[in-house]
Amino acid sequence: MAAKKVVVVGLGRIGLPSAVCFVQAGFEVLGVDVNEGKLRDLEQGEVHPFEPGLKEVVAKSIRSGRLRLSTTPETGDAFILCLPSPLDGNHSCDLTYLGAALDTVAKVLRPGNLLVIETTVPVHTTRDFVIPRLRSAGVDVGSVLVAHAPERITSGKMLEEIRRGDRIIGGVNKEAAEAARDLYRRFVEGEVVLTDASTAELVKLIENTYRDVNIAFANEIALFCDKEGLNAWEAIALANRHPRVNIHTPGPGVGGHCIPVVPYFLAQGTKHSTMILSAREVNDSMPRYIANLILREVADLERPKVALMGVAYKPNASDPINSPALQIRAFLEKERVELLLCDPLIQESELHLVDLAQALTSDCLAFLVAHDVFKHLKPTKPVKGRGTVIDAVNCLSPEVWASRGWTVKGFARGRH
Repeated sequence: MAAKKVVVVGLGRIGLPSAVCFVQAGFEVLGVDVNEGKLRDLEQGEVHPFEPGLKEVVAKSIRSGRLRLSTTPETGDAFILCLPSPLDGNHSCDLTYLGAALDTVAKVLRPGNLLVIETTVPVHTTRDFVIPRLRSAGVDVGSVLVAHAPERITSGKMLEEIRRGDRIIGGVNKEAAEAARDLYRRFVEGEVVLTDASTAELVKLIENTYRDVNIAFANEIALFCDKEGLNAWEAIALANRHPRVNIHTPGPGVGGHCIPVVPYFLAQGTKHSTMILSAREVNDSMPRYIANLILREVADLERPKVALMGVAYKPNASDPINSPALQIRAFLEKERVELLLCDPLIQESELHLVDLAQALTSDCLAFLVAHDVFKHLKPTKPVKGRGTVIDAVNCLSPEVWASRGWTVKGFARGRH
């Protein structure tokens, strides 16, 4: 019998857009989250962090009655688990949230139900953690269908990518994989590819780790160019003209929900992780490197005012999770500088952000994210007659800023 009611457990950055996509596909959906404050915000039309189009479709889904919210799950036909999987103190995956959700869902699972894990997890987690956890909670695991379907979406394009991207689904058996495929095909326009659960887990880890390693390589090129007075951006662009070369973009570090975290999941499952951990070390070192660049440029000022331009973890997004800018702030807070944070795309009040006009009164501007709004920013003259710009993401025109009296120190851009 085709599923009619879907229970989505975890209404974070993945669970919430997934829930509304199931609503739009015609399902009755129960959205479950233990955070009562979050549920109240959603009922009142508030969605954090901002995601284009999500607030409107969530409100519409709730008004229609097809999306209900609760702190506890109910019986249903399909259960989608979208829980955080953070790092613990040993850089291993913490499965506490997933385990708690499994214990709760186990109470309402019925024979024939489909259980899909979207949470990003180490290889063999479905086999070695999910199934035993369900069994210990009293579930007849032979009577339910269990699959892993890792999310593959990014902030700023969630609703688009969740529908249009290809989907990898791994089942503990063929029947589970096919049941999950039939469920997701109701709204996924991309290809749905079936495999086993452990391979699906591995695919997600490979995707994120590949990008982390590639970025680390780009950052090592940038560090070399910084030392030698060469332009890394030009060199990388020229190298990428080769048909089999695709070097990513260097910058002040790696942020977000996945790339700084997921490579450790892959490394914890193998002894052959030298390159993976080396890449993590390179990328984790970049915020300190940029902080030192900033300090060097303001060393002759008594108490310089420094503005960190761009607090989101990536361009044209509004999520500051694991942002390199916040790591740079942590280093600079220990020094004798007055710090300002500026990001026109972020609405989080607890960050105490300043607007562009106030940021431009600083002695030093460090551009850390290549937002379009920064690329088109028209500089005013430095308030004190002199000012320094550090462009760590190659988003500015040195000539334009220099014409207004700013000294431009582009990270890994050679000599100006």
